Amino acid sequence: MAEVRPGKCPVVDGIPQCPPPTEIDCIKVNKVLQECKEADVEKIIFELEVPIPRNTIDRIDCVSAKIVSDIICDIPQAGRVSVDFDLEVICKIVLIDTTTVTLQKTVHVFKSVRLSRAGETGLKCEVDVPLVACLECFISKVNEIGGVTEITCCVGKLLLFKLISEVQLMIPTYGYCAEPPECQNGLGECPEFDPPWPPYPPQDDIFGVKTGGSCGCGE
Repeated sequence: MAEVRPGKCPVVDGIPQCPPPTEIDCIKVNKVLQECKEADVEKIIFELEVPIPRNTIDRIDCVSAKIVSDIICDIPQAGRVSVDFDLEVICKIVLIDTTTVTLQKTVHVFKSVRLSRAGETGLKCEVDVPLVACLECFISKVNEIGGVTEITCCVGKLLLFKLISEVQLMIPTYGYCAEPPECQNGLGECPEFDPPWPPYPPQDDIFGVKTGGSCGCGE
């Protein structure tokens, strides 16, 4: 049997053709017994201490949004799962004269959802936040003389709530993974130089006709 490596199986007539497993292994894993997802938008409000004239603002860029703390999951009561984490948002106000004003804020995010099996013996919670996206920033408040006093940024988040339990499962496998290739040391080394040969321009005669491998002399 040929060596099996990770990747997609060959497809024949639209059906993947994977080689048959060679053994059955017992593995210890976290099994997901119940889960749900929540996609929502968080509004981050920046209050400007010094108002900026509205007619001097060219645009407002949402620079970044990221989680800057541990994601803490809890089961406060039966049937409910909660999550806490800190979210950092940076936006940039670009003025017409190309100068910029950078705003940065960290907010605490708390979410609570219902999962019917939360609180059962042997189940623990886990929350993944695989996606945090800075959607847009806009002017949300202007004073009576046209000065911008507040900027709002919208941050999208995808949260995956799971109830898991550590279990042992029997699964069909192909044995241990194949030996990986040797690593390439890229620290402090110059790249290889492999110039084309010959290092000369094509041999064209004065009429622009390529002579190929013949010198074309005396013919």
